Amino acid sequence: MNIVFRVDANLAIGSGHLMRCLTLAKAIRKIIEAEIFFATKFDEPNFTELIVSSGFNLLLLTAENHSNINSNVSAWTQEQDAILFENSFFLQGVLRIDILIVDNYSLDRNWERSVKHFVNKLVVIDDLAIRKHVCDILIDQNLALDYKIRYHNLVPKNCRLFLGISYLILRDEFFNEFNYVEARTKLSKVLVFFGGVDKDNLSHKFISQVMPIMPCDISIRLVIGVANFNADNIKKSCEFYKNIDCVEYGENIAEMMMEADLAIGAGGATTGERIMMGLPSIVYSLAENQVEISQYLHDIGLINYMGDQSEFDAESIILLIKRYVKYPELLNAHSSRLLGVAKSQLSDLCDEIVSDRRFHE
Repeated sequence: MNIVFRVDANLAIGSGHLMRCLTLAKAIRKIIEAEIFFATKFDEPNFTELIVSSGFNLLLLTAENHSNINSNVSAWTQEQDAILFENSFFLQGVLRIDILIVDNYSLDRNWERSVKHFVNKLVVIDDLAIRKHVCDILIDQNLALDYKIRYHNLVPKNCRLFLGISYLILRDEFFNEFNYVEARTKLSKVLVFFGGVDKDNLSHKFISQVMPIMPCDISIRLVIGVANFNADNIKKSCEFYKNIDCVEYGENIAEMMMEADLAIGAGGATTGERIMMGLPSIVYSLAENQVEISQYLHDIGLINYMGDQSEFDAESIILLIKRYVKYPELLNAHSSRLLGVAKSQLSDLCDEIVSDRRFHE
């Protein structure tokens, strides 16, 4: 069996798509023997090295030997992308794909129709609900206002839908730590992480604007993402404060979440991880697609959504921290609510993906 992940590891969109696909690939590899490929059109070492070091095959899509297709990968149409995708696998001797998993904002049913003739089962990971798909399975791990119905007119009637935070694609480290998680009872440790790229450099804003007014008895751990170009400057800035520990992103992020009493960070996939770990959070959206979901999660009391990154405000952050310190029962109630939201069904999802069942022709 072969399994192909079509994801563009591109700094412009961050690392979220790639990281969840790597996580899903590793989970699938545990239950079935398969040759697993990652196909991408962006050759960016920070991300492609992650694929190779994880033990998966990397297939870079290029327009080489195709004079009628622009060499600029960002200019490809979906039809051109589909041609190069198919040809690349033919050159590898792969004439048919058993399972294709697509996690890509740039591709929709037009691309999927173009490649479907040599794919047995097509799986789409989406969280926008604004594009039509022709897939057998669709996964959206977000909690949104209308998450149970918003794909009704976007996928075939017999497409299997796996929706909501129960299908959050969690790494093993989270499952290992989850059994030991308890509701927080007081605020003394804060985890700060603004994603793998942090293109708006909120980490530096936090250090320069929040740390000068942070209570000295609050311990801060700031995590630098794998593709953060400002890492060196952030580390130097942290040296001025005794109560901040600056670390690089690693496989122990779940352990760091479990040890923390409050998180400050970005919307997106990490929000779901914090919820599953019972960790109350202060959240800023870093992309337009994070706004609606973050606002909804705020409205139902699961996160403290502060707006988009342009609304970053040190005083508001400190006020909320001081409120949790003064009223620890609020922190405990928030953490307890998170732990009661959902239990992971990732193993059921993986079983369905690799089964030989198909749902539409």
